[in-house]
Amino acid sequence: MTKDPVCGMTIDEMKGAASTTCQGKIGLFLAVSFLMHWGWETAHGVAYVETALPLATRVWHCLPMAGVDTLWTAGLVALAGRAGSIRVAALVATVLGAATAILIEWYALRNGRWTYNELMPLVPLVRVGWWPVLQMAILPPIAMTVTRRFSGRARSS
Repeated sequence: MTKDPVCGMTIDEMKGAASTTCQGKIGLFLAVSFLMHWGWETAHGVAYVETALPLATRVWHCLPMAGVDTLWTAGLVALAGRAGSIRVAALVATVLGAATAILIEWYALRNGRWTYNELMPLVPLVRVGWWPVLQMAILPPIAMTVTRRFSGRARSS
């Protein structure tokens, strides 16, 4: 049976007393994901015309974006979890994250939702920003790994 990539349990194992453990892992996953996305959004915000703001302002401006990215990451990981092992799930999350980032960036640029400045390197052919593509390709599997490692340590101590 397939195990959830965050909880490391099957659906049957998540029922009953084990569900509390799973809820804690999901909470940790969301917190880790949020903090990573908030930092990433704040750092690469200088590459967008709309968010090339002083750091203190950018930190607060990027809070809602980090929340959306956290929900996006949770959805990617939920889909990837159907793939089987944790390694396969991480790979699927990476591919889905990059692909969806390309689609969203392409759509947003074409519809004037945001604009890049000269600090945003572009992915050849598709002409969307590297930073958001890399963000959604690498942060979901990192959040999965960090959550599994920290929750594993907390259980054994």
